[in-house]
Amino acid sequence: MLIVYSVITINSVFAQTQQQKVENATEVTNDYVFTTLRKDGAIYNLQQNITLPAGKDMTYVDATDNGKVVVATSSVDNKTFIFNTTENNLIAKIKVGNVPKGVKISPNENYIFVANELSETISIINLKNLTVIKEVPVGQVPHNIAFSPDGLKAYVTVQGEDKVIVIDTNSSEIINEIQDSKGTT
Repeated sequence: MLIVYSVITINSVFAQTQQQKVENATEVTNDYVFTTLRKDGAIYNLQQNITLPAGKDMTYVDATDNGKVVVATSSVDNKTFIFNTTENNLIAKIKVGNVPKGVKISPNENYIFVANELSETISIINLKNLTVIKEVPVGQVPHNIAFSPDGLKAYVTVQGEDKVIVIDTNSSEIINEIQDSKGTT
């Protein structure tokens, strides 16, 4: 599975029809490609050529391995949008902290972790009942999340303090802090 984490500029089919370049974040999961259309407030499914309306300034996106669930953050609306791609519909808009950016679905597909830059927290959403179960304070400008291969740890980059916070995914507690003198992304 290839995942593109950074914000990139691309010309999607949707954007080309409007003769504009759109800054997007892209998620490639097996044979599924999803991208945010920041200027259009939408998620674009490349394989199906379908645009799913979402919030303003959609930034980061992630998907389950089978591509059936897609999540994305709106840094203006302060919400995480969750889509069912089988039926191509929005199943939830969940309020999270201020200026959410990085968003990741846990490997077991039970949780969504959202990095809230201005709130300095990680919102942990239960994917089964679609509620925020915990806000974890992590420091200045949390930006993105990666999971250990076994899914037992979440690694959160904290750009404002050049560190990585390690969260135990079972307890949702911070278990380690790693300083990075070269800066994190």
